Amino acid sequence: MNGYDLLKAAGWFPGRCVDITADEQALNVKGYPIHDAAVAVLREFSGLSIDGLILPEAYPRRENQPFQVGGSWVDGVWVNGEYQSAGWCEGYSQAVNDVLVPVGVESHMTVMVGEHGVVWGAFDAQYGWIADSFVGAVEHIFMAPLGKMALDRELSPDSPAMVGAREYMQQQRKLFLEERAKQSRFWKWFS
Repeated sequence: MNGYDLLKAAGWFPGRCVDITADEQALNVKGYPIHDAAVAVLREFSGLSIDGLILPEAYPRRENQPFQVGGSWVDGVWVNGEYQSAGWCEGYSQAVNDVLVPVGVESHMTVMVGEHGVVWGAFDAQYGWIADSFVGAVEHIFMAPLGKMALDRELSPDSPAMVGAREYMQQQRKLFLEERAKQSRFWKWFS
């Protein structure tokens, strides 16, 4: 079993090309640069979801978790909830000296593709190289033995990505507290 087998099981086929207008619009609204490599990955793989596959015992990893490419997160809801602007990827882009565009998510990790098709993963301050191609990334994510798939690098606390994360968490806390205050005022009417 390899990356192509995993993708075929998810509905991919050679020559697959889907409409990515919604993906491009969502990325444009947030200010993400859209380069040819990101367009190629999204056109070929957007909307696929790899889940529930039984991997060979030779590749023990963990319980299979869904891996979604494009589609589900490039619908405005996920992007607005997780990524407030392209600033989230700026720190990773600067660190690897490439323009990274988010194209999917696996569990907690954001999957990004660079201008030359190299695939990176990131979660909070941790990030790391996954593979030199998207198919290789799928294979590496799902079939690498435990310990071989690692986010082995870390951004500095002052990087744009980390500053953006702190600002986002502060904004979410403020919204939560405002909503809580509204609910408290509402229930006072009934006490």
